[in-house]
Amino acid sequence: MMASWQVWCLVVIPCFVLASEKTFEEVKNCRPPSINEEKELFYFISQKSIIVPCTATGTPNIKYNWFKDGKPVNVENGGDRWSLIPGVGSLRINNPVDSDSGIYQCQATNECGVSLSNFITLLHAKMDPFPPVDVAKVLTQQKGHNLKLVCKPPNSVPKATVRWILANPSNEVVYNDENADTAFNYVPLSQRVTMDYEGNLHITSVNEDDEQNGKLYVCVAENGPTRSIVKGEDKQVKAMGREVSEMAVNIIWTSDNNTLVLEGGKARFKCIFSGEPLPVISWTKVTGHLDKNRISVENHEMIINDVKFVDAGEYECMGKNKLFPEPVRRKFTLRVQAAPKWESNPQDLVVGVDETATVNCGVTGDPAPTVKWFINGRPYEDLAPNPKRSLNDNIMTFSELDKDDSQVIQCNASNIHGYIWSDIYLYVEAQAPLIERPPVDKIAAEHQTVTVTCHVSGKPKPKVIWYKGGQLLEGSHFTILDTGDLVIQNTSTKNSGRYKCIAENKFGLVEAEADVIIREKTKIVNAPMDTEVDFPNTATFTCGATTDPKETVSFRWLKDGVEIKADEHVKISDGTLEINSTKSKDSGIYTCVAYNSLDNATAQAELKVKAVPDPPYNVTLEDCDANKAKVRWTFDEKMRNFVNMIKFIVEYTTEYKPGVWKTATSIPHPALDADIHLSPYVKYKFRVKAVNAMGISEPSLPTGGWCSTPLGVPDKNPDGVTTDEQETGFLVVKWNAMDEMDHNGPEFRYQVEVQGPDDKQFVVHEVRDSKATEIKIPVTDVYKPYQIRVKAVNQVGISMAIPETITGFSGEAAPLVVPENFELDPDVNVTATSAGFRWDPVDTSPNVIRGKFSGYKIQFWKSGQKETTLHAHIIHAEPASGRRRRDGKVRGVVANLPSFSQIEAEVVVINKNFQSNGSNMVNFTTPEGVPGPVSFLVALVRGSHHFLLQWGRPTEENGQITGYQLSYTKIDAVDRLDMSDRFVAFENIGPEVERLTLKGLSPHSQYRIYLQAKTAMGLGKEYFIDVWTTSNTTRLVMPVVVDASPGENEANITWQVTAEKGSRHGKYYYMEYKKKTAKDWVRHKEPVEGDHWGMLKHLEPGTQYMVRIVAASTATDDGDYLASDPFHFVTAGVGAAKANFLTAAWFIGMMVAIAILILILIIVCIIKRNRGDNYPVQEKERLRGTYNDDNPDHFNGFGKGDDNGLQGSNSFDRDAEKVPLDEDTDSLDYGDDDASKFNEDGSFIGQYGRGEKGNEGTNASSIV
Repeated sequence: MMASWQVWCLVVIPCFVLASEKTFEEVKNCRPPSINEEKELFYFISQKSIIVPCTATGTPNIKYNWFKDGKPVNVENGGDRWSLIPGVGSLRINNPVDSDSGIYQCQATNECGVSLSNFITLLHAKMDPFPPVDVAKVLTQQKGHNLKLVCKPPNSVPKATVRWILANPSNEVVYNDENADTAFNYVPLSQRVTMDYEGNLHITSVNEDDEQNGKLYVCVAENGPTRSIVKGEDKQVKAMGREVSEMAVNIIWTSDNNTLVLEGGKARFKCIFSGEPLPVISWTKVTGHLDKNRISVENHEMIINDVKFVDAGEYECMGKNKLFPEPVRRKFTLRVQAAPKWESNPQDLVVGVDETATVNCGVTGDPAPTVKWFINGRPYEDLAPNPKRSLNDNIMTFSELDKDDSQVIQCNASNIHGYIWSDIYLYVEAQAPLIERPPVDKIAAEHQTVTVTCHVSGKPKPKVIWYKGGQLLEGSHFTILDTGDLVIQNTSTKNSGRYKCIAENKFGLVEAEADVIIREKTKIVNAPMDTEVDFPNTATFTCGATTDPKETVSFRWLKDGVEIKADEHVKISDGTLEINSTKSKDSGIYTCVAYNSLDNATAQAELKVKAVPDPPYNVTLEDCDANKAKVRWTFDEKMRNFVNMIKFIVEYTTEYKPGVWKTATSIPHPALDADIHLSPYVKYKFRVKAVNAMGISEPSLPTGGWCSTPLGVPDKNPDGVTTDEQETGFLVVKWNAMDEMDHNGPEFRYQVEVQGPDDKQFVVHEVRDSKATEIKIPVTDVYKPYQIRVKAVNQVGISMAIPETITGFSGEAAPLVVPENFELDPDVNVTATSAGFRWDPVDTSPNVIRGKFSGYKIQFWKSGQKETTLHAHIIHAEPASGRRRRDGKVRGVVANLPSFSQIEAEVVVINKNFQSNGSNMVNFTTPEGVPGPVSFLVALVRGSHHFLLQWGRPTEENGQITGYQLSYTKIDAVDRLDMSDRFVAFENIGPEVERLTLKGLSPHSQYRIYLQAKTAMGLGKEYFIDVWTTSNTTRLVMPVVVDASPGENEANITWQVTAEKGSRHGKYYYMEYKKKTAKDWVRHKEPVEGDHWGMLKHLEPGTQYMVRIVAASTATDDGDYLASDPFHFVTAGVGAAKANFLTAAWFIGMMVAIAILILILIIVCIIKRNRGDNYPVQEKERLRGTYNDDNPDHFNGFGKGDDNGLQGSNSFDRDAEKVPLDEDTDSLDYGDDDASKFNEDGSFIGQYGRGEKGNEGTNASSIV
């Protein structure tokens, strides 16, 4: 509701008086001001500046003024606190104080008028603190009773948001506005814990969880504008009592029972019920229908969104539990009214001189609003009468306007719920005529409507006339639009000619011309025909047309008015439309459009595709009660797709398994609703499928909101109850876990009741895990019967269904008896894989079997390999099977023994889960058998005509492998095997062979290759692979030389071929080589097949060579070839150039001369040494150790020599202790330790090694 001073403020705003005399140009350029709309509520914080926006448009320049609470604001004298933002009228308030709060209004004026803004409310945002509290208040309550935690929020502007948080007793509450939703540990709200609209927290049924491990309940108030939070009194909750008390339903708080809500707003009602078990709460509308599409119900609250007048009426909440089956009720009344609202928003007006203008301020609201008018800010009733102006039923009309009648009109509509304000400018212009879009030449077809443009502007609005040639255009065949354009209807060839447009008002006249040409129209001469097809057959339409000789006709197609684009589904060729694999959505009206650059012609045909129906739509939930829902949907006749309808299928999904849909019911056609039975404590959504004679439609969209049902006891008990006797000392009871949908309430659990042989009544065991499927109950007996039943229980109570009682058994144990006299059956021959056994039967009574007797188990293994080769064969207990003969023995035959092996065997007694100790052991040997399959078979290399195959020996040889047999057959194009065409390629492959090449195959063909191992007993189990040969056009894989091991006259070359997807391998490999300086390659005459190495021979020693490997598809020259990159190596030994050097004549002569000189020198040395032997005293002195040999001139420099001319002693004393340490160096040097004379494999290279001691000249230099 607008305050009286708000109306008064408009009265006191002065009206700016316009000048009475202005030139034409002055008026033309004057536009009244118009203020842009802004929000109407602002908050400020103390000492923090705020800007209240105000911007306006208009010419000439605008002057801004402000009013606060109806009084002018003296901005110019406001000092530093008040100022206007330059260029606009926004008001800046620095360091605002509480007295700055109020209602503000902006005024924009110029020479043409006065514009006023909406009222803008400015408030001081602040919040008081809670009263201080030193000690937390402890609240105690009995379990099952309700408890209220009071919060009295402080004064706050705006009103504070109240929440409850949990805090540790020692922690301060710290507010983090950046992430407010996660800044605190908020108290989780539920049906049991909720808040009322006053901020108080209600615990409807107290239990131990409410103690929150000693944490404090704290009420906090949040103020958004100030970004602040304050906390109230700390409270601690203590739950009293051992058990939760059952309590009847009671209402402990409700919202106002008489509520007024404005149209479009949100209505909220709340009933907080207490009780234990928790009450089942429901809402109804007492008077009228409850629109559940706009209503949400959660826990104790019902909210109506987007309130409408039809929502007015009486509502009721109801709560009940098993202690109070009669609902507790509370009624509410909802009244709906409306704030003022414009019927259509008033718009700014721009008119010309002498014209009329109308301002409509029609308004709706409840109560009916009052409308007040203002002109240039002055109340209408204060203005002098004006014959140009009239007001009637909220419509103000201005007539015979002059150029100085520009002004601003305001209207204010208000009722008790508020006001709306509109500021409209009236702009009167004076403008000479102007053709903004002159006519242009037009070409059109017959029977068309042609528009010749002549957009005219001017104030007042110019009068427009048209001429064709010199003739004025009149009559119904021609129409002149308000814009000035000429419309020629139903054209013909006689309308061709030159047209002139003339526009005139009191300020001038303008004209323009253009030509119009009319041609023959396009016509359909072969129209498409209606067609009906069955899904998914092809539908075809054809269409033919003629057109003007100067035009070219083309075709396009529409379906239900939308153009069709060609794709895989639709093909368009000239006038033919072909629809392949039709489906229901292809049904419709197809239009052939024959067109040219001027016009088009159309013809239609209908396509009916018989198919499964389209899915229903508008699926809504009409009612959702405790155990029943009504679902309604819409299904149009056309949606059956021309096939007779049968029924509708209603499906549901639940919040427990969203997206998993199950059938709820089927309803015969033509019903459009269904009643669905619901389970308690489930949230449902529904969808519908349609069924006709051709099948089932796609599902509809699901219903919008969840349909929630109240709590109830479980409808049934678990099924599949049985016992598991695997664990000794336990009674293990198992059952099938119940689906969440069958829980019917929270705190679901299982109650297992058992009664043993000695028990007088059932013993109850509780399993609280709703997903559990078993319980292990310790017992002291072995395999004893028990009576067992399992019940379903939830918060509401125990299922009313009668549970099935079964007889189960406690855990089994190992049998106490052992079979005796276990031996080979003399009546059964031992073969390579089988043997018969017999033994004495045992006592099968439960006391010694300690479980259910299940028979015997023969265990066997290879001698010494029990852990890895143990196998077993079960002999089931069959009293009438005839296993026993007259001798009373039990017999059994084992048929899966390993062949050619030493076997050990025993027999044990078995129950369902355990076995006894073993009997006496039997030893025997199985004869040789046929082998098992090879361990693997692979195609290492695939060529266009061959495979290089490799395999591994059989894992189960079952004897001595004597060889292998390889066969193959070709697989044709449709993956069929022709077994009659199976060909044995290799019948007797040696037992040591594990790789070979299969030749003679066809390119790009698939083969199945079989391999079987042999023993003396025959062929074993075959192993096969399917392999493709490569195409003979596929590129070969390039070989790569990886190593060359050279000798003197030969070299061992190794290469590899890397597998590449989509490529093929060569069948043959040729080695080509040449000297490094040679031009041509030399091919080694023999190709290599199956291996990746070869030997080059007839090479020269000490020579650099290059080698490459050529992959070939055939052994002849007409196949494919691919050579590797060259590989360099050097042969061992002395090269040819060095040999020539050593055999040259001049070199031989020189060496002979040197030899003669050395001989002469030796003779001289011998003579000189012999002279030294004439002094025996020298030798005696040496033997005594007194001989001094330090004189370098002694015996003319030969005193240190010996009879060999080598450095050593002349002494004849060979005592090991007297011989110099290096005496034996040369005497032991019989061999050559040069490592270069050996290959990597240790083989001797000989004279062609890389280094020889003879070349080092060791002995020769000593002699010299």
